[in-house]
Amino acid sequence: MTTTSYSFAQLTPTVLYEIMKARQGVFTVEQEILYNDLDDVDFHAWHTCVWHEGHVVCYARTYCEESGSGVVHIGRVLTAKDFRRQHIATRVMQEAIKVAAEQFNAAEVMVHAQSYIVDFYKSLGFTVCSDEFIEADIPHYAMRLTLA
Repeated sequence: MTTTSYSFAQLTPTVLYEIMKARQGVFTVEQEILYNDLDDVDFHAWHTCVWHEGHVVCYARTYCEESGSGVVHIGRVLTAKDFRRQHIATRVMQEAIKVAAEQFNAAEVMVHAQSYIVDFYKSLGFTVCSDEFIEADIPHYAMRLTLA
C-alpha cells in the first residue's frame, strides 16, 4: 500500500474517479447519507489517499475554511469496509495532519468525528471541543488537534 497526497490540480481523471468511488461507496451506499458530496471544497483541498492494487482504500480531505478564519479541517475520512481494523486510517490521518501543517501552515486542525469513532481521534491527540451534534443524520463531535 502506498500513501499519496494531491492538490486538486494534481488529480488525474483516474485518481479523481477512484476518490469519488470510495467516498460514494462509504458515505452514500454504506452509511446511506444523502448529501451533495460535490461541494466545491475539493477545488482548494488536498486529498490524501492510501492505495491498494489501483484503488483508494482510505482517504481524507484537508482544507482551510474560505471564511478567512484560518481554520483547517480534515474531513471525508474513510476506510473501505474490507480494509478496516488494519490501522490504515491512522496512516491517512498522520499524512493529512502533515499536509495541514505543510500546505496550510496550520496551528490547529479540526474534525467532525462521528461519535462512535471519537476514541480513534483521541488516539491521534485530538480533544473533544463541542457537545454532540447531528450532521447528516449521524451523531458527531467537533474535535481539535493543536500542532506543535
